[in-house]
Amino acid sequence: MNSSYSKLDTHTSSSFSAAAHRSLSPERPPASTAHHWTNNPVEMWAKEQVGNWLLALNMEMYIPRFLDSNVTGEILLNLDSTQLKQLGVVSKNDREKIKEKIKELRKQNEKEKKEVEKERKKKEKAAKSAGSKTGKR
Repeated sequence: MNSSYSKLDTHTSSSFSAAAHRSLSPERPPASTAHHWTNNPVEMWAKEQVGNWLLALNMEMYIPRFLDSNVTGEILLNLDSTQLKQLGVVSKNDREKIKEKIKELRKQNEKEKKEVEKERKKKEKAAKSAGSKTGKR
């Protein structure tokens, strides 16, 4: 388990301004493709990208606490109900929605990793094949 989430901050932020909120995402991406507005794998997301993800889920009320607690993509993928409560997600329905969306992110992330690995192997095989053809001249 990552030691970062044991240090989740339990205070609320009063410094989160409307301007900062608007700067996270001027347009909301569709929730079904909420993770497609970044080319980074989820575990590489900065806390601001996690904030954008929350915004896409219409969960912007939690952005200040997630930002203050430095919840990155790697931490997000491993959050459980207890940690979500520590982050101020007191509504059971909101926790369930966030957990379901995290599960979807994990699934999509694994699918994308497999596709990248498949492409890598394909290129490796093609490179070997090309190398053996040029070596036979």
